[in-house]
Amino acid sequence: MSSKTRRRPRRWTARAQPAGIPSIVVLIALGAVALVGLYSAVGERLRPRTVLRGADVEIEGRPRLEIRNGCGEKGLAQEAKRRLIDIGFDVVHTGNADDFRYIRSIFIDLKGDLPKARELATAIGCPEVIQQLEPGPLADFAIVLGADHEDLKWQN
Repeated sequence: MSSKTRRRPRRWTARAQPAGIPSIVVLIALGAVALVGLYSAVGERLRPRTVLRGADVEIEGRPRLEIRNGCGEKGLAQEAKRRLIDIGFDVVHTGNADDFRYIRSIFIDLKGDLPKARELATAIGCPEVIQQLEPGPLADFAIVLGADHEDLKWQN
């Protein structure tokens, strides 16, 4: 007796082809575009804003400030640091100025944003604003406290 074996018909199935590098790059690019679009849409609301207390000034981030004692009064830079942090500044350095004979306090723009420097100087009552660009400064702005430091708004 002979046995006949029946062969099953072969089923053809579609095999998933592995995603190539171009497909992955396209997906990453689309994801990046989506993230940029999302940030553009809501980014303005997410950026940290600082309102300087005691002044009608609202700025992006916390202004980084260097404080220099220009009148020689002992402990002045540290006292100014405490008060300026309280109103919203990020004080990154304190020390003495190049000279102790400053009559008037001076607010200095170190990074090239003179309009912002003027706005901040006005907010704290500093009448003099200059621009003195420095390569890679730690602070955005500096203030040299002169003999008139008691007239500044943050002193009250």
